[in-house]
Amino acid sequence: MGSFPQTGKLRELRRRLRSGELDQAAYWENIKKAIEENIRLQEELGLDVLVHGEPERSDMVEFFAERLQGFFITQKGFVLSYGSRVWRPPILFAPPRRQEPLVLRETLYAQSLTAKPVKAILTGPITLAAWSYLPEGVSFPEAVMALAEALRQEVRDLAARGIRFVQVDEPALLEKMPLRREEQPSYLKLAQEAFHRVVGDLEPKVQVHQHLCYSDYAALRPFLEAMDPDVVSVEGARQDPAFLQSLKDLPLEIGPGVFDVHTPEEATVEEMLTRLQGYLNFFSPASLWVNPDCGLKTRKPQEAISNLRNMVEAAKRLRQALGGKSPGGGHAHRT
Repeated sequence: MGSFPQTGKLRELRRRLRSGELDQAAYWENIKKAIEENIRLQEELGLDVLVHGEPERSDMVEFFAERLQGFFITQKGFVLSYGSRVWRPPILFAPPRRQEPLVLRETLYAQSLTAKPVKAILTGPITLAAWSYLPEGVSFPEAVMALAEALRQEVRDLAARGIRFVQVDEPALLEKMPLRREEQPSYLKLAQEAFHRVVGDLEPKVQVHQHLCYSDYAALRPFLEAMDPDVVSVEGARQDPAFLQSLKDLPLEIGPGVFDVHTPEEATVEEMLTRLQGYLNFFSPASLWVNPDCGLKTRKPQEAISNLRNMVEAAKRLRQALGGKSPGGGHAHRT
């Protein structure tokens, strides 16, 4: 999806940077090494569309807040997420502005290491606003649209530099849905306008992905119809493939997860293949992507590697069973 395991070594690098033991140049050299390791691993495993692995990101919201003007970052303002997982919500105190590239440097460096396409991953404006503290007097829609404009500038630069796959993550999309039915249409319009502000300038040669976490997918369908991404990836490994019934016939490609990223257990090739065959009851082979449920940040390296290896093997077996080949110039059957 985007993130590879956040090892103790990476956390120590960030600690040393913040304490002043490591300067920005030395830190970047270490991040480059981590990105190269992630790219080489994905090539070895046989994935088709690669990611840089996000070794530089402490958190999917805090990282962007650190690079956007207008945010204050706390050191100990932890909030419980789930289980023992915590995050530090940033505080928006002024209009957010893109003061420096957000993911451009890391994505371009990763792309320079491989002939395979590298997908840029950004946290979307709904989630950035939802998981931050907003100042008094600033409405949620105002914050969302300002953040969307900052992301639009980043996406435009990514496309101008040759990146052809861009993913916008919106795990908080339904979290902010108003409970009052009469208020829901305006929220749907906000989500549509924000998403189109981010990616609406892109040419058709850039494929737009959206990632959504576990949710009420029937409730999400109107959002997908309005936002109209090329590809949506969703978490699905912990439920019956029939959940896709609520998304059937959408004019997009889809990547329902084939293994659960919230457990250390290894999913077998057979388990993943069975799940993929179940997904084909609702989407055609040409529309189906093969991917994990979500990012691999919380997994240990070997847990991630074993599941990714099995995932690639399951995709290969399914292609063979369907009489297909590994992807070439098109987008079908990506892993």
